[in-house]
Amino acid sequence: MICKKCGQTFEDGFNNCPNCGESVNGKKKAKKPIFKKWWFWLIIVLVLFIIIGSAGGGSEEETSADGNEQTTVEAGVDADATAEEQTDEETTAEEETTEQIDYRETCVAVGYKDIARMPDDYKGMDVYFSGQVIQVMESSFSNSVTYRINVTQDEYGFWEDTVYVTYRLPDGAPRILEEDIVTFYGVCQGTYTYSAVLGNNITIPSVDAEIIDIIS
Repeated sequence: MICKKCGQTFEDGFNNCPNCGESVNGKKKAKKPIFKKWWFWLIIVLVLFIIIGSAGGGSEEETSADGNEQTTVEAGVDADATAEEQTDEETTAEEETTEQIDYRETCVAVGYKDIARMPDDYKGMDVYFSGQVIQVMESSFSNSVTYRINVTQDEYGFWEDTVYVTYRLPDGAPRILEEDIVTFYGVCQGTYTYSAVLGNNITIPSVDAEIIDIIS
């Protein structure tokens, strides 16, 4: 049998030309179903990849949005807490300043010789002196510091008349150094006796300071 379309010779019994597929009976070759086409499945696979990728991207964006929202909320909480702490610190500082001002006003100026002569009359009294620091004895275990401060200035500018002063230096406060000019406010303890280098006893007025202001 000879194909009418391509001229190919082939044996009888074929319904279609084995070379070009032309129907022997004049009928067209049956087309394959679309789901048997290779490109159909390629399109299906690509569409699935696109759908899965879009779903994954949406989840990440949602997670990111939630995370940003949570971070914003946490940052707001931290900012509020910091503001409250700062407000508390400022309030405490103002209260301390007010108390210090009030305490200064309760202290009275007394004469060095008056305390040295009649210490019991002034013991427990809130007093204040101004003078020059001549010795600083700091503790290595605490903020407790002991000073010897001269409180009387002579006509030549030299300081004399020593007061024994104990003080607890507040945290963060500047250190008080020798030769600093200060004003100290505190409770008179009468007198304090200590041994000098030569072995003799020296008795001087003593004050347990509550506040020390550095003048210069």
